[in-house]
Amino acid sequence: MNYVKHLANIYLNLYIKIAIYLISLLLKKDIHFYNKDIPDTAVIYWVKVIRHIFGSMDIKRE
Repeated sequence: MNYVKHLANIYLNLYIKIAIYLISLLLKKDIHFYNKDIPDTAVIYWVKVIRHIFGSMDIKRE
């Protein structure tokens, strides 16, 4: 159970960073201040993964 919580924390932190990244993109602020530890390509990759996950969730709902 602790392993699952640890994994969930990692993903939660990642989602928060992505959310900050996307919000800062919308506000056209300096994103590098928030995301020093993850490169932009990784953020773009995870955004694609999240879109894919939410996209498959939408298909299941119909």
